[in-house]
Amino acid sequence: MPDELGANYEMDLDNKPREFWDELGISRSELEDILELQKQLEARAPAIGTQAPDFRLERLDIRGKASGNYESLANHRGTPVALLFGSYT
Repeated sequence: MPDELGANYEMDLDNKPREFWDELGISRSELEDILELQKQLEARAPAIGTQAPDFRLERLDIRGKASGNYESLANHRGTPVALLFGSYT
């Protein structure tokens, strides 16, 4: 995929050669739609450096079953927290 597609949404699409679009595999219109959606999603995301919104999750037991115990992000304020998302099946 062309390097121009990083975080730079203000790229000049008018002067891109046909090879650019062939390599990208989508039309200019499709790319513009994707970039506009990305801007909208980023506008709703918390800004870097702002306080993360609180949430509560149920802990799993050693067998991966609901334990009835909950963790809240607010309980860990001031402590580094890592969230790991994945499937372990």
